[in-house]
Amino acid sequence: MNTNVKFEHSGINYALNAHDFVVIEKSRLFRDISLESIEYLLNICQVIEFTSGKEVLSPNKFNSCIYVVLTGRLSVHLGNPSFSPHIVFEAGDCVGEMSILDGKPVSAYVIAKEKSRLLMIHQEALWALINISHGVARNILYILAGRMRYNNDALITSARIQVESERVAMTDGLTGLHNRRWLSDSFKRQMHRCELDKLPCTVIMLDIDHFKEVNDQYGHIAGDRILCGVAQALLNTMRPADLIARYGGEEFALCLPDTSIKDSRLISERLRISIANTTTTFEEGKPLPAVTVSLGVAQMQPGQTLDSLISAADSALYRAKAQGRNCISE
Repeated sequence: MNTNVKFEHSGINYALNAHDFVVIEKSRLFRDISLESIEYLLNICQVIEFTSGKEVLSPNKFNSCIYVVLTGRLSVHLGNPSFSPHIVFEAGDCVGEMSILDGKPVSAYVIAKEKSRLLMIHQEALWALINISHGVARNILYILAGRMRYNNDALITSARIQVESERVAMTDGLTGLHNRRWLSDSFKRQMHRCELDKLPCTVIMLDIDHFKEVNDQYGHIAGDRILCGVAQALLNTMRPADLIARYGGEEFALCLPDTSIKDSRLISERLRISIANTTTTFEEGKPLPAVTVSLGVAQMQPGQTLDSLISAADSALYRAKAQGRNCISE
């Protein structure tokens, strides 16, 4: 290997061999380029070997080389090398071109995933290659376009995952209804809107009667089936603008915007009858006993907080329980 040109780098330098030239010729950087015209420049570039786990590039450090993978694999890690790889590069791929072109520090960790041999092209040699062969410049543009497309796809996937994670965080895993975390934000918004528009707003707290006895007699899986049946009955009966959430255990909360206490009581009665007539099956179609619910209704007062309104509806629910269950109280 010609050693007239020296570049600072830790490690052992090796000469290019016949296999290396085969990889280089098929690489993305030198695609459709005659190597004879640039062989003398390639021969002054270094070939360096990295052991598995060795950092090739690291964030916030300036880089002066493009690395073409001759053998082995490199993994790219965003933020922390312990994170899962953002992408893995194999023989024929190259890394480091972005920091060369924009002159900014490296933005990710590049680590040898296994023992790897890399062709290290210093930026001076790169510009010389571009001057001699416009094909190198074209290939760099192809590589950068591919990086951008991959990163865009990764961003879209990440956004989808984030949306799904947020949905899961706001959803009760058993019934599919919204959960108490979602309730806190959504109920407050509806209350605020109704207060600004001087419209009534009511909250209904609903509890399944004797649910513990159902669990004790038929088991918790049967209890889960009943919870899902009640949730579905609520969804089938409530209006599109109404908000429904599983409050916890066998208790559900409903927010009825633009609805008076009188109308809320009528809706509560419709819910009570619908749930009482709901049939739930268990174990090869075997029916479970029908359940009843008790409901407490409270209408928002001027300046009232969500916690206070829920507390008022909960107190009404306890009164319904005290009155014998399977009824409604205000």
